[in-house]
Amino acid sequence: MKYSFIFFFLILIQIKSIAQTNPKTEEPVIEERIITTDDFGDVVAPPPIDEDNNQIFSFVEENAQFPGGENALFKYLLTNITYPKEASDSGISGKVYVRFVVETNGTITGIEVLRGVHPLLDKEALRVVKSMPNWSPAKQNGKAVRVYYTLPINFNLK
Repeated sequence: MKYSFIFFFLILIQIKSIAQTNPKTEEPVIEERIITTDDFGDVVAPPPIDEDNNQIFSFVEENAQFPGGENALFKYLLTNITYPKEASDSGISGKVYVRFVVETNGTITGIEVLRGVHPLLDKEALRVVKSMPNWSPAKQNGKAVRVYYTLPINFNLK
């Protein structure tokens, strides 16, 4: 009985969709829907793609990448960060979290400190991120998109 009710309900849905027509052309309206599921079989909607590339993604299929990869990024930070003298003399250290947008052409924009330690360290972290070379852009469905990237920068006194 349960299955016959579900079957009947599905047939009603199909009949309703077939009965819909475009009033101007009297042709049936066909809606294309892509249904995806997660690992547990639950239906999930794919993230919308903004054709104008104005949307800034937080999660993408292929993340933005510093030229040469993660190790090259760490090397770049080590060689380009100058520990502020006042901060080192005062024993100030910690981790500064910087967020920025990697644009579709790889440029870095929208640089901001999400969580700072001290104005001196925050300023140095911003300076280094602003001076970074262009990245490889992130991709969603094979298309370059804008993406947020959060970079933790450690300032440690040795």
